[in-house]
Amino acid sequence: MWEKSPKKGVLNGKGKVFWSDGTLSHNGTFLEGDLIFGKVYDEDGQLIEEGRFKNNRLNGKGTRYKNGKKYQVGQFKNGNFTGEGTVYFENGKKHMEGYFVNGMLEGQGKVYNSITNNLTLQGTFKKSKLHGRGIEYEYDTPDIVYEGMWREGLYHGKGTEYYTDGGYCSANFVNGEK
Repeated sequence: MWEKSPKKGVLNGKGKVFWSDGTLSHNGTFLEGDLIFGKVYDEDGQLIEEGRFKNNRLNGKGTRYKNGKKYQVGQFKNGNFTGEGTVYFENGKKHMEGYFVNGMLEGQGKVYNSITNNLTLQGTFKKSKLHGRGIEYEYDTPDIVYEGMWREGLYHGKGTEYYTDGGYCSANFVNGEK
């Protein structure tokens, strides 16, 4: 159901679309019936997406919401979270930031913990796992635990483990083992 009657049966320009029960579904700018900029709501009236759209999918800068809270903020392509962006925990704190491909960290990125929001992982990612050069930090402090090479989320190659007593061990790791 349209807020105002579309010309020739197709909504163009600013307008609103409603669910059959009268709850807002889409609010924004339309071109030939497709939302190109605006907001999308679920059947309960909660905001689920806002930004630029193409073929009724987020495309370009946008925000996706989960349970009414920011979840993904950044670049989208054909509805997929792809490009520079930030993912948030449900508590509103940063979870991951960097470059994403289909919602997964690819290339340089950072991962944070959900309680203190301290940086926990930083480096080169592949499918949201460290892969290449990276650093792991203590969960609740900025102290480095490991710095070196990774493969599929495991220490792999030359790296250094750092201990809380100030000591360290440089070694060649294979699949997380010295």
